[in-house]
Amino acid sequence: MKAKYFSFLLPISVCFGMQKEVETSTLPHIKLKGHDGAVLVATFSPDNQLIASGSSSDKNNLMVWQNKTGQLLHNLVGHTAEITALKFTDYVPLLVSGSNGKDNNLKIWDTQTGKKIYDLVYHTNDITAIDYTINTGFIVTASNGSEKNLALWNSITGELMHALVGHTGGIDMVQFDPTGEIIASSNPSWSGGPKQTIFLWNTQGQQLKKICFDDVNGDLAFNKNLTQYAGSRLYPNDNPKNGPVMNAILTVWDMNFEEIKQQTYPKQVFVGHMSEVAFACFSPDSTKIVSGSIDNKNNLILWNTITGNIIVNLTRQDERVILTAQFSPNERYIVTGGITNNNGYLSIWDLTTKNIIYDIKNDARITSAQWSPNGKYLITAGSQRSNSNIGELILWLFDQVSQQ
Repeated sequence: MKAKYFSFLLPISVCFGMQKEVETSTLPHIKLKGHDGAVLVATFSPDNQLIASGSSSDKNNLMVWQNKTGQLLHNLVGHTAEITALKFTDYVPLLVSGSNGKDNNLKIWDTQTGKKIYDLVYHTNDITAIDYTINTGFIVTASNGSEKNLALWNSITGELMHALVGHTGGIDMVQFDPTGEIIASSNPSWSGGPKQTIFLWNTQGQQLKKICFDDVNGDLAFNKNLTQYAGSRLYPNDNPKNGPVMNAILTVWDMNFEEIKQQTYPKQVFVGHMSEVAFACFSPDSTKIVSGSIDNKNNLILWNTITGNIIVNLTRQDERVILTAQFSPNERYIVTGGITNNNGYLSIWDLTTKNIIYDIKNDARITSAQWSPNGKYLITAGSQRSNSNIGELILWLFDQVSQQ
């Protein structure tokens, strides 16, 4: 099957419409203070009641907060290195945390008492990703080591169920499918040229399939059902006037478990970014994907994954660097965060009108932005623009913001 190529080098400004550009002090928000160091990760509990956050410090680095009020409930003491991954479980109030550096370990916490329940001992390198499935109560964890880099755990007992052996390099992504029976994991390799290797596993620890994609220099996202995978590639630019010597390709592959072969053509190739694609995020229904690149031209684009067409070019004209983007649960909004020359910013797009409804300037370099499961709140994490060692964690009351 041949890949479909779509090339759209649109003007930088498309469909912006009405904008509100305001300082953070005019919008409903709560600054959550207590962390030492930059805040690296933050996430909501599935019932919308709690927020967990982790920072780059070796102390005061893992905290649990009450959503809505921003009250600090627990300062979880145990990790001695920066927190790199967090995941709440669904049916019991547990939090799984992972760290890196001298710590390299995983812990399970009771979020009602703030007490540590288990140390999960297996990985020997930085923890890069954690996922959980309610169907079996299993946790899957990944690290950036060349061995002992993927493991399956029982969240109730803390038991190591299976060591998933096959990857020969550090793993960037790991994810359960909605049934909780299939796991996908991905790692990059530069031996003999750029390549991404994806493994599919079952929860019995068996390897179902190995998929290798050549000339992929970055893995970006799986969709919710693990039926598609997005990666990025660089390719020579025939017209240097359009941008750097190398342009970037956002590439989406089908992940059909029965038909896919070890070497396969991509389903669609989206050409339009002018530099390396740094992130991509599928919409919950997988019909759209938003992608961002590290340049300041055509650096944020929303695509239709079915037709390959650009829905809207979300790039701004103020040379901002976009560090994160996420769809709201109802798919109506996209939140983006990052930095400009002088400020940090948070932008909220309404996809029904293709307009920015809020463009919020502040001093925070936003590296992570996440919606609550009910779509009423946003949590943003990062550091001060003027001092990257001072963390910023802000809870946005989006239900009130969207009605102003």
